[in-house]
Amino acid sequence: MLWLSSSSQLRLSASKFFGMAEDAPQGTPEVVGKFKTGDIVITKNALECISCDEAFAAFALHIAADWGEQTEDGGEANDLAQKEGRNLRSVCLTEAGVTFHIITKADRSCTTIQLPEDN
Repeated sequence: MLWLSSSSQLRLSASKFFGMAEDAPQGTPEVVGKFKTGDIVITKNALECISCDEAFAAFALHIAADWGEQTEDGGEANDLAQKEGRNLRSVCLTEAGVTFHIITKADRSCTTIQLPEDN
């Protein structure tokens, strides 16, 4: 499922993001993370600059609590935020050198892949 919202973001279901059909055969592996992600959203700007493969790889690391190109303090802050139910932020870098963020809301209702200027 992919749709354009009024906030210029694309939303997609986790199963479609990971290329899994809703009626996938039993035994199809699922991506399981250390926390819930809610809806997965990518901004239009990010979609233009980040390949699907890079977005998928970074998202998989994010839900495994690998916070990307963070300082040590940033990683520790995310570890604490995960335990306390606050926003989680990964800082990622494409092969072309584009920095992007993956942010999961504190209530775990939504995870957004965005460029820093998309705030």
